[in-house]
Amino acid sequence: MNSVSKLESSDQIRQPKLDLRERINQIDDLPSIPDMALRILELRDDPDATVEQLVEIIQMDPAMAAQVIRYANSPLYGQHGTIDSLQDAIFRVLGFETVLYLALGSALAKAFQLPNDGPFGLKAFWGNAIFSAALVQRVANMHGRELDIKPGAAYLCALLHNIGYLVLATLFESEYFWLNKVLTAKPDFPVTAMEYQLLGTSHTELSKMLMESWNLPEEIITVAKEHHNLEYDGEYANTVNLVQVCDQLLRSHNLSDADSDEISLHLCSKLKIDDSELYLAMDDVLESSDMLESMIKMFVNN
Repeated sequence: MNSVSKLESSDQIRQPKLDLRERINQIDDLPSIPDMALRILELRDDPDATVEQLVEIIQMDPAMAAQVIRYANSPLYGQHGTIDSLQDAIFRVLGFETVLYLALGSALAKAFQLPNDGPFGLKAFWGNAIFSAALVQRVANMHGRELDIKPGAAYLCALLHNIGYLVLATLFESEYFWLNKVLTAKPDFPVTAMEYQLLGTSHTELSKMLMESWNLPEEIITVAKEHHNLEYDGEYANTVNLVQVCDQLLRSHNLSDADSDEISLHLCSKLKIDDSELYLAMDDVLESSDMLESMIKMFVNN
């Protein structure tokens, strides 16, 4: 009986098959943050930063620049007229912060590569990340002010919330392959429960470790660490809960690793958002599927 069959024959594994925690504690060198991401973070922290400086950085990556412009032209923003320059994308549609975070997410993606196959293979991973980011940002554009959530930051939180899978694939390749194999056999098994049973840790823990080493903002770290914890009620609960309900909705389209595809009415109540608004936002995102698929290709081909 192979490892997958053994797992399928048992409802619960009392001890993890592996325990990566000790090996994780011995890691000296996590993947380094890319140079372009460092430049963008420095720009974010500069109170005198200008649009021209941001444009100069983004133009270093023509594919990224093209995607920013295409994003500004998407149905998500209902822009009348064509946006054909980075300056117009920033000034007329997206704003400085949103473009900064779009560029930062793309730059951070360059630190990793994933295997192509499995439920967390390269295309599946970025499909979840891109659609989640678009949906979370769409809802934040509608309700961000009352929730005290900035749409640009919300976009980046959603884009990077599963980055721990990239860490697992990069540092523990065979274990990552095994996890993909088991989750392919048991697609409805809660992913973090499976991770703890198999590996003794989870992608959320690995996300936290990496993001802290990169000195990313605390809001992004918290979302990555807590997005599977439906009981989280800390400082960034609104952002965490928003990512959670959006991932639940995306699960019904096979675009997330949420434990359920039913939107939590409790979370909606906490956010003071009617679930019908989420479905309308999802319709808007699906209207932009072609544009989002092109973004996925950009990330996959980094």
